[in-house]
Amino acid sequence: MADYNQQARDEFVGFHAELMGLSHAPDFMVKSRTQKLETLMRLCASLLGVDRCSVWQLDDTGQAMTCELLYERATQTSNYPSVVLKAADHPAYFAAMTTSHLVDADDVLEDPRTQTMLHDYLIPLGIRSMLDAPVHHTGHFAGVICLESLTPRRWSVGLMAFVSAVAETISTINTYEAWRFSQNQLNYLAHTDPLTGLANQTRLQDDLRTLLMSASTHQPMHVLWLNIDRLKVINEGLGKHIGDAVIAEIGARLNRLDTTTNALVARYGGDGFVLVVQGEPKQLDEVGQTVLRQCRHPIYVGKHELTVSVSVGVAHAPRHGQDATLLLQSAESAMYYAKSLGRNQAQTFHVDLADRFRSRFQMENDLRRALQNHELVMHYQPIILAETQQVVTLEALVRWQHPTRGLLSPLEFLPLAQDMGLMKTLGKRVLELVCRDIQRSAITLPKISINLASEQISDATLPDQVHALLAQYNIPASALAFEVIEEQLQDDTNKLVLTLRRLAAAGIELYVDDFGTGYSSLARLKNMPFSRLKMDRSMVAGLPDDFDDCAIALSILGLAKGLGMSVVAEGIEDIAQAEWLCHQGCGYLQGYHYSHPMPLDQLTL
Repeated sequence: MADYNQQARDEFVGFHAELMGLSHAPDFMVKSRTQKLETLMRLCASLLGVDRCSVWQLDDTGQAMTCELLYERATQTSNYPSVVLKAADHPAYFAAMTTSHLVDADDVLEDPRTQTMLHDYLIPLGIRSMLDAPVHHTGHFAGVICLESLTPRRWSVGLMAFVSAVAETISTINTYEAWRFSQNQLNYLAHTDPLTGLANQTRLQDDLRTLLMSASTHQPMHVLWLNIDRLKVINEGLGKHIGDAVIAEIGARLNRLDTTTNALVARYGGDGFVLVVQGEPKQLDEVGQTVLRQCRHPIYVGKHELTVSVSVGVAHAPRHGQDATLLLQSAESAMYYAKSLGRNQAQTFHVDLADRFRSRFQMENDLRRALQNHELVMHYQPIILAETQQVVTLEALVRWQHPTRGLLSPLEFLPLAQDMGLMKTLGKRVLELVCRDIQRSAITLPKISINLASEQISDATLPDQVHALLAQYNIPASALAFEVIEEQLQDDTNKLVLTLRRLAAAGIELYVDDFGTGYSSLARLKNMPFSRLKMDRSMVAGLPDDFDDCAIALSILGLAKGLGMSVVAEGIEDIAQAEWLCHQGCGYLQGYHYSHPMPLDQLTL
């Protein structure tokens, strides 16, 4: 017995030395998982003299195993038969693997653990002996290494110990592969935008640096910075999930661009994308036009058909920057320039834009500070009752008292606030300032009308915000009116209508501003609770001499009368315009002819 045990130990030590030499060899460690399994099965067949060596993998249910690799010594080849063994069909075998951790069947025809495998598997293949050891992963049964002999064979303790060691080696390989997969997944998540599947900012910066270092002077490189125009309006009006769908679709279109010049497509920020392309300027122009065209195609999200545009800024390397950061800044500056020119176009960076970009950046910081430091002030312009020439309403108009640039008009900062997503904050501040002025006034003021931004009117919580401010300053709802520009009414959603009706029900009057410049339908106006139309100043400018302006003004007056609304004519600059409008039955007049906007304490009421 002592000699037998010593023989088993020597046998195991010899086999184990072979296994360790193989599994720690540098060329083995760099192999793929499949190559490692093939090498181990070949070693087992050679050392142990068995006919078939296979590796089986347990599925996710834990109720079946699939043969993922089979090595046959006679042909010295590996194949992948995908044979499946189910626990329900072979309960004794699966119980043995999960309890005794070994199936050492010297004679499969007699072994109780292999009886259910005889007719479908063992006898057809001529297998007489079988030695199986479990493979574990994180301490749980995960598969099997199976050695099969076509002749009866007695499995020694040394062989069983060696097969268990091979199974442990496979467990280590599986653990390493799982770790590597996990690392790859983490790397993917760290460098990929989850919404679009494109490269994110981190990967863009890394890849752009690599591309710049390897760039050839014979193959120019360009960066295109794209920004989706007016995405905030979609988010505010239809919901962020609709905006996200638009972003995802634009990203997919950019990724599918039919051009061989694409080197990289990445998402940069909420509504921005960056394309890094190579090629001659002519090719670049084609890419830019393709981008603009593809992005303009309608986007369908549920019941919504949306048409969006993009503004594109272009920078060339190395002319506009020799490092990734400067090149991206240059492209971004050109993108903002494209937006300032009307959007839906591409503009190339030039040196003057650097100063403009720095100025814009400073203005953004200043505007954020202005909202915190109460630098916004209100001016008011009277609206006159035509019949009596008395002031019956004041339109509230915000100004920015900039500490170094002086008093700024809305045209100088509202577009910036919209791009920065600050319109809700700014609008709420305006409401607070108006309520404060009403509360502090020593006299009873006429009704004050306040312009609402599209971001405000599309916010379902607006009525609650207004109610809270009225209660805070102890002001009746009848003291206020809200003006909504006609363009905002094109989004005829239930949420918009409900918001308007809640405001009207609270006692706040609603006016349609800039009427005649949008495309609102009569049916839409009829179903909304407006009491006044404000005729845009462009319709008043030519009165009373321009025939077309007279015809348009008369049609607006007739439309308003049919809808049961009064009309305010904006932009009146002389007595002739005022007299003509009074004669035609226009109820209210507003313009420089009566008063410029000014602080409340400077108005004559």
